[in-house]
Amino acid sequence: MTAGDDTTSNDDQATAPSVEVPAVDPLARTVEYDTELFGLAAPATPATQERSPWRIAVDAGRVFAHEFGAVLDIAMMVIGIGLLSIAVATLLDGFGITELSLTDNSGAMFGSALLVGVFGSFALGVANEGPLTNPRDGEHIGLISANVSRAISILLVAALFGWVAGLLPGILDSLPKPFGLGTTVIQQVGRAGFFFGLLIGVPLAVLLRMWKPETREDADFAILFILWLFGTILLVNGALPNVL
Repeated sequence: MTAGDDTTSNDDQATAPSVEVPAVDPLARTVEYDTELFGLAAPATPATQERSPWRIAVDAGRVFAHEFGAVLDIAMMVIGIGLLSIAVATLLDGFGITELSLTDNSGAMFGSALLVGVFGSFALGVANEGPLTNPRDGEHIGLISANVSRAISILLVAALFGWVAGLLPGILDSLPKPFGLGTTVIQQVGRAGFFFGLLIGVPLAVLLRMWKPETREDADFAILFILWLFGTILLVNGALPNVL
């Protein structure tokens, strides 16, 4: 470069290294999601990271608490539907639309329908506030641990309702027939949970999860609810001749 020359030669100018910028597809996903399928495998962890026995016990307890709450909600939904059906049937019988002879007078008819309907609505309200309406869809729950917890929960719920149904007859003997029908519904809900929920619903849920691992947890509970409700209807219809 000479004096008075305001220009710079190409040789004096530093050559900047060329950087290749990779092409970015604007439609491509910019977030890398975990590819492990729900219910079949645990999330990927470093080989050096191991869970302590305390942590394993806490995780197992959380899974069991969620499954027990969801199973109890399903049973309460079935009971609520059954009790509300009894309340409607009591009103229809009181107005002479049916001939079930559930009550002797209009006072007993209205009182029975109101109380049974209140208990049915309460059962549905409890189910609506439980874990069933809050599925753990984003968490990795093992196929075996989830369904073992579910099976144990069904056994506990069935035993609980069987125990409650055994206590009620001594309390409700002097009340009209709708209350006896309500006791029958509670008893048969427990039995239907064992025969239709545990023996049929849980295996179907396992098969569904193995066939479609990406299926939402709601589908498992939908299967249990449908089978539980259908089984309760069948068992209550079979017990009606002894109640009426």
